[in-house]
Amino acid sequence: MSIYLQLFTTFFRIGAFTIGGGYAMLPLIQHEVVDKKGWLSEDDFLNCTALSQSSPGPIAVNIAVLTGYRTSGVRGSVCSTVGAVLPAIVIMIGVAALFSVIYGQKALDHIFAGIRPVVTALIASAVIKMGKNFRIRGYIVGGIAMMLVVILKVSPIYVILGSIATGVSLHFIRSGK
Repeated sequence: MSIYLQLFTTFFRIGAFTIGGGYAMLPLIQHEVVDKKGWLSEDDFLNCTALSQSSPGPIAVNIAVLTGYRTSGVRGSVCSTVGAVLPAIVIMIGVAALFSVIYGQKALDHIFAGIRPVVTALIASAVIKMGKNFRIRGYIVGGIAMMLVVILKVSPIYVILGSIATGVSLHFIRSGK
């Protein structure tokens, strides 16, 4: 099977069978891209995740773009991105067509009540897996970021921009440029 078809089918499966958005997809993407296929190393995946979180757009699509590009350039990027978004497009068209029929049904409320804890668990799983590779500095920076957002109510955008500026500054300080 060609790499393009592998990228498409891998991200299509992830997109089709993950409920809860990009963060819920992270453990599946990591399993497929890092553990199973070896397209990215653990560090590369963490870097892609950080870049995807600080870039506009859905995190899963951003990771698909970066993974596809990393493995086989622009064509790979297109294949993985189409694979990632196609299931959502098809599902949303179906939901939109059925929404007027099912809106307000008690069964729908129960379905979503059952899905919420699973999505929360998937997001927590992604956080725990990514946190295993942090050094103490990562925990400190993460703790500071969380305090800024949760306690001081600083916009996450400013926290992300500040962390980017800090990372770039530290890079130049360390490299002596």
